[in-house]
Amino acid sequence: MADARRLAEANEHIAAAEKSLKTSFFKWKPDFGSAAHEYEQAAICFKNAKKPMEAKKAYINAAGAHRNNDALFHAGKAYEQAAFIMKEMKDWGEVMGLFEKAASLYQEHGTPDTAAITLEKAAKMLETGNPRMAVEFYQKACDVVELEERPRQIVDFLGKSSRILVNIQDYDQAAKLLSRERDMRNDLGDIDATNRTVSALVLVHLKRGDYVAADKMCGIAMSFDGYAGSDVASALHHLLESYDKQDEETFAQILNLPLFRYMDNCYVKLARSLRVPGGGGGSKKQASSSSAAGGAGGSGVSAGGAEGGAVDGQEDDDDDDFSLR
Repeated sequence: MADARRLAEANEHIAAAEKSLKTSFFKWKPDFGSAAHEYEQAAICFKNAKKPMEAKKAYINAAGAHRNNDALFHAGKAYEQAAFIMKEMKDWGEVMGLFEKAASLYQEHGTPDTAAITLEKAAKMLETGNPRMAVEFYQKACDVVELEERPRQIVDFLGKSSRILVNIQDYDQAAKLLSRERDMRNDLGDIDATNRTVSALVLVHLKRGDYVAADKMCGIAMSFDGYAGSDVASALHHLLESYDKQDEETFAQILNLPLFRYMDNCYVKLARSLRVPGGGGGSKKQASSSSAAGGAGGSGVSAGGAEGGAVDGQEDDDDDDFSLR
């Protein structure tokens, strides 16, 4: 009974909207403002009556009326409301199209900040249901803020995109975005963030099985301010050395350092999943007897933790040597 009443009310608003759009001998111009209001009221009634497709159509009609009335910002809001309805229907293609229209109208209205926020909002909404589409929205948000020359927002969107790509195991695309993020963070002079991005990039390349690319990334980073003499550079050097030597025990010890344990969760999981070539997940020590006896010679990490990772029961003390500054 309640739904029937809401539907009747919605249809009354639709009729009022259509009446506002009609012209006559004494009314030469449609009343787009009134029509937009009536369509929005109808959309609310349709939503309450659990008629999502009718509600979406009413919001789109409201957006059209707002555009004809040169109220571009309000038109964008109407498209956003329609997108939220389609999100509940899990019609991701429609969601994407409606949010794009909203963002475009915000830009046309001269509010690029709102456009970027809208695209970010859409991306967050899609992260679980459609992660690849979420990445597309973050990239569109990058394009918007790039026009406004806001590099800090760009690197934020790049970082969010790369984390999604790591979660869905698209490591090739993740490496491309991380490389761009690394360069931009270096240009911004953010040493700690740059070093963290270099670390993430090395992990991604190792997951791809591309030791050469990982080593090259570290070589490039040597020219960055604050990298060459950092604990991060030392840790990554020993990590790659143990990977190259197939020293699985040392490799695992280094990945247990705070540098890797306190990264974003997706990279922590990635680090835990890494194995050296030929390793079966267990320990693989160096063959030399001096290494076996002293625990320092061929491991690539000096005993006692002067530069290296945790050994035996000294994990807590030694970890601090590679902690981020």
